[in-house]
Amino acid sequence: MPILKLLCEYEDRPINVQTQRPRFCWALDDNTVREQLSYRIIVSEDKALTQPVWDSGTVLSRASLGIVYNGAPLRDCTRYYWQVKISCRDGFNITGSSFFETAISPEAHWEGQWISHPQPLDGYSILLRKEIFLDATPSKARAYICGLGLYRLHINGELASDRCLEPAWTNYNKTVLYSVLDITPYLREGKNAVMIELGKGTYGQHHTSFKVLAGTPGPYVQSPRLLAQFNICLPGGKTQIEGTDTRDWYAAFGDIYENDLYDGEVCDGRVDITRYAQPDFCPQAEGWPKAAESPAPGGVLRASRIQPIRITKTLEPVSIKHISKYRCIVDFGQNFAGWTRLKMKGLPDKRITLKHGEVLNQAGWVSTDNLRDARAVDNYVLKGGEYEIYQPRFTYHGFRYVEILAEEPLEEFEITGCAVNSDVEQTGCFSCGNELLNKIQQAVVWTERSNLHGMPDACAQRDERMAWLNDVAVRCEESMYNNNMLPIYEKWMEDIYNEQKESGSIPDTAPFIYGGNPSFHISSIYVLLPWLIYVHYGDTRIMEQYYQPVKRYVLFLASQRNADGLIGEPYYGDWVAPLEECYQRVAYNAVPKNIPKPLITTGYLYYDCLLMIKMAALTGHDEDIPLYEKTAREAKTAINASLLAENGYLPGSQGANSFPLFLDIVPENKKQAAVQSLLRDVRGRGWHITTGNQTTKYLFEALDRLGMNDDAYKIMASDTYPSLGYMIKSGATTIWERWENEIGSSMNSHNQPMLCACTSWLYKALGGIRLEGHPDGLNTVVISPAFPEELDCAQASYLSFKGVISTKWQRIKGEIQLSLSIPWNTSALLILPQGCQPHIKPVFSGPSGPAPDSSSSFSEHQSIPEREQKGLFPLPGGGIELASGDYLVSFNEARTKRRV
Repeated sequence: MPILKLLCEYEDRPINVQTQRPRFCWALDDNTVREQLSYRIIVSEDKALTQPVWDSGTVLSRASLGIVYNGAPLRDCTRYYWQVKISCRDGFNITGSSFFETAISPEAHWEGQWISHPQPLDGYSILLRKEIFLDATPSKARAYICGLGLYRLHINGELASDRCLEPAWTNYNKTVLYSVLDITPYLREGKNAVMIELGKGTYGQHHTSFKVLAGTPGPYVQSPRLLAQFNICLPGGKTQIEGTDTRDWYAAFGDIYENDLYDGEVCDGRVDITRYAQPDFCPQAEGWPKAAESPAPGGVLRASRIQPIRITKTLEPVSIKHISKYRCIVDFGQNFAGWTRLKMKGLPDKRITLKHGEVLNQAGWVSTDNLRDARAVDNYVLKGGEYEIYQPRFTYHGFRYVEILAEEPLEEFEITGCAVNSDVEQTGCFSCGNELLNKIQQAVVWTERSNLHGMPDACAQRDERMAWLNDVAVRCEESMYNNNMLPIYEKWMEDIYNEQKESGSIPDTAPFIYGGNPSFHISSIYVLLPWLIYVHYGDTRIMEQYYQPVKRYVLFLASQRNADGLIGEPYYGDWVAPLEECYQRVAYNAVPKNIPKPLITTGYLYYDCLLMIKMAALTGHDEDIPLYEKTAREAKTAINASLLAENGYLPGSQGANSFPLFLDIVPENKKQAAVQSLLRDVRGRGWHITTGNQTTKYLFEALDRLGMNDDAYKIMASDTYPSLGYMIKSGATTIWERWENEIGSSMNSHNQPMLCACTSWLYKALGGIRLEGHPDGLNTVVISPAFPEELDCAQASYLSFKGVISTKWQRIKGEIQLSLSIPWNTSALLILPQGCQPHIKPVFSGPSGPAPDSSSSFSEHQSIPEREQKGLFPLPGGGIELASGDYLVSFNEARTKRRV
């Protein structure tokens, strides 16, 4: 029997819904039931649904994603039950039920006040404690907590959540995130001890790097503070509400004397804070002062909807090398972000020091040169006696190696690596017959996860860790194939909006600390994110919500054009091409000398306008389309008038030719010259790249669009410098910031996701899963794999909110055998190489389709002419329309037409 999976706000039974217009979606786990005919949603406060606050009525529609609530106003801190009944075209009907809970709305009054320690000390963790008396064991209890900069909740001696480094970073003057936790299992009848531990986080960050890079000690530099409310439901319908105040809450310092996100922690094991969280502990007897009122941070309180940061994986060392009896080097065999868990036994008052780094120096010791001003050192002072366990709480590091230094011989200890990142669901898998490409994909997955901490940050190790808009502009599509990024990207759109100026400009980083505003690095991320959220998740809310701010940015960008119609200085275009392709002694040696800046910056303006035309049509802003069309024509004309020659845009420049070919702005009479200029350079260099963080992605996109995936494959499969394969061959387990294997004190991160961007090609070309190829969003997915001559097999899968889309192909004796799976309520447009005559066999089919053992030829399936494909960048050739289900497709490869 098929199972109906229900989500509210794209989460299973959320308890933190703050919007008055929550979104519902559902999917069947069985793709033999092919297409939905209608749905009906009922929402009510009672489980029996007898008094609905919304009844959609029967809606004749195929839609199953992002269905917006349109009923009576929702009350705060209330559980709502909802049911959906769907009918399918083949006569199948099914009903599913679930619930969601609302949080505290932004405009609501909290039953609590902001509190802190009456005399906070910089770097010290703060403990805030209260006793709650309950007449009975609660039936339901929720904690609403905003602990700035970071918090941990203890109840009756237990850690009441596995979340780490919460809340996520925002511009605290605009938005402050709070958590909603289910604390029902931790409370009991009688006296309960609630203790919240606070660390600095970014809210209290004042680091040397800020002074060096931004000229200020930090953007906030505030002491930790807390706002909390506890809603406790008791048997009989009584609700007891407790909040933070200066009457019943007591304060103390914790066991951490220094905590800094970049530098690390100093923790004193001789201070047992677990004792303070026990109900029988008396803070008054220990001399704890009462908590003091603290000013509110200024931003609007919003329930955090992003995936929590957690320990998502543990790693054991692959080697431990003892340098002396007091010092050893631990190698985890994998670069990652997080911390270590150390179990040890030793004498009282002795200190253990843990130094983290990505690489070793020539002497074989951990090097922190490329961390710049980040110390990345944790210290633990032993209590002595039995085994002790230490792991940091208010910091994290990017590392592969740990150097342990002890004040007594290192004899009895165990160490475990803890990967700490936003706990996003992995939605994509890719593998193929080339093990190097599999290792590249594995490194990309590790790199992405290492750089997700409530936002798409970069450089998990050094004194930076900002979310650079320019990087994410190319990285975002790859990240969406690999992970469920919807909650984080929706949050990050607000981060960008919070930093947008009245002029429409957006900064280099968001939340903004340093860089430019206007951004020096022009990119389309503010425009791309709403579009790709629609493409990958079928949802238009972000597109609708931010349409006007995004429009203001595009108009601002258009206003930056010079007299020649191009966007020039001071804006950057591409970044970090191979070292020999960059100007030396300028901007970290990262500015390409053979990729004209105005081509990239103005090309992005053109790209923005193409996207805005699509989004204006989807959101009902048709009146704006002529403006975007005009601006796009002007940008295209200006680029070609100033930068296009008879033999391409810049002979010998892959980036300068691939980006215009990707944008399809090359005049037809000069397109072949641009293509040949690109191919001559790629092939002449032995399929090595000369592109940077922006145009490497577009090099693969252009070659794919041109049907030159044999060349694209050879680039991806290269293992010599410069290439991703060279990184893997050099021992990398994550993708580097530079193409070079550098370890000095400059811009040399060994775990940076911007160069991962081009690997979306693995899913789109080799896997053939092309989500952007059809104008119908996720209702129709384009399946069009490439079959490079040097590759014998590949497989890819993508978990959409409708179900799994998967492909698997292999080459056997001159025949291509392709299996594919299309989820429920989804169609596929199968596009195969020109000239092939495929044999298509449904493996499973719905009641209205062919029998399981039937098969058919190409002519028996509906063909879609080329002229009817209207995606953003239409694919060549016609297509075969397939309903949901599993299929086996085979064809003789010798009959196809291969591009050369």
